[in-house]
Amino acid sequence: MSNEWYKTDDLQWCKPLGERRYKFIQALWIDTCPNDSENDYVVCSGLVDLNDYSDDEIEMAISSYYESYDDMLNKYNTARENAHELDSIVAECIFEEECYTDGHSHGTFEKDKAVEYVKNWIKEN
Repeated sequence: MSNEWYKTDDLQWCKPLGERRYKFIQALWIDTCPNDSENDYVVCSGLVDLNDYSDDEIEMAISSYYESYDDMLNKYNTARENAHELDSIVAECIFEEECYTDGHSHGTFEKDKAVEYVKNWIKEN
């Protein structure tokens, strides 16, 4: 497993840290800033350690994206004994559920500045 950043979504990146731990950062468009239409992207980052989540918590986290854990395994044609291969996807689901809290925010930016901020942050992390 490489410990390099890779793109998981349009403006989202992930870095596997090993032992079921993943670091994420993303720039996300927010449509709820009518007072500041210039800075309509928020940058969030976070660390997801799957060892800290029970099976029920993981099932709940992926429920916004898949019907069930087994449904996710089926969609990726992965046997249950190889489920660890999908840990990064599970971690991404958890990150997307949790990243909108203030503790994970780096602030709001205009889109180009948000992308620039993310790229610089990735270089340092």
